[in-house]
Amino acid sequence: MFEQLGAASAEAEALGDGRFVLKGAYLGTRGPWMLKVVVRPRGKEDAGIFFLAEPDWERGNPPTPPTHPPAFAALKRADESMNRLSSMRQRQDLTDGRGNSVTTLSEFAAPEAMRFEVIGGMQGVFIGEKRFFSERGVWRPELMDIRFRFPNYTFAEKSEGVLFGPREVLNDSPAQTIVFILKSAGAKARYAVWIDERTGLIVREAMAAPGHHMLSHNYDFNAPLRISPPGGR
Repeated sequence: MFEQLGAASAEAEALGDGRFVLKGAYLGTRGPWMLKVVVRPRGKEDAGIFFLAEPDWERGNPPTPPTHPPAFAALKRADESMNRLSSMRQRQDLTDGRGNSVTTLSEFAAPEAMRFEVIGGMQGVFIGEKRFFSERGVWRPELMDIRFRFPNYTFAEKSEGVLFGPREVLNDSPAQTIVFILKSAGAKARYAVWIDERTGLIVREAMAAPGHHMLSHNYDFNAPLRISPPGGR
């Protein structure tokens, strides 16, 4: 939690088939909380990852702490750094917290292109106001009301309650977490970004909202990517 309540650790109970459960009164206040899950494979180094969480029993609008100006300034600089990108790739894992999950692999190229694939599902391409979707190998073109743009990072503009979170090492580089409430389309969600302290780029994003838990990894910044309409359309 970010009110400096300290940290606690516990061992999860193995249920078999790669599933584990942890029971106890560890999330006794409304949060937000950063949970670090550490996996310890036999004969290999431990692997850990942070997740953003807030107890499900607290519904409605999340609490809004006062914004910490240095944290807001760092988030604004990160937006500016991301908006100078020419391209990147992203892996996004999304779950509803009830056992249903989906993984999407995406590529982005400036100034207005994105290509994505849902693992085991559909594919899509966005180029400006055009979008194309494919299911079972058949591509279907559509026109959008809003033109797609990349990069278009506006976290600072849409944020409130901006705070510094923990620091950790990602991809052998120190990263600073910033946690905030993201306002979008009249709704609010708890959001976090991990900013690489060497490059100033956002290398990880997380979101927690009722029935919506997301973790995204951004990588291959400014790689040579070319995204074209499927079939030369």
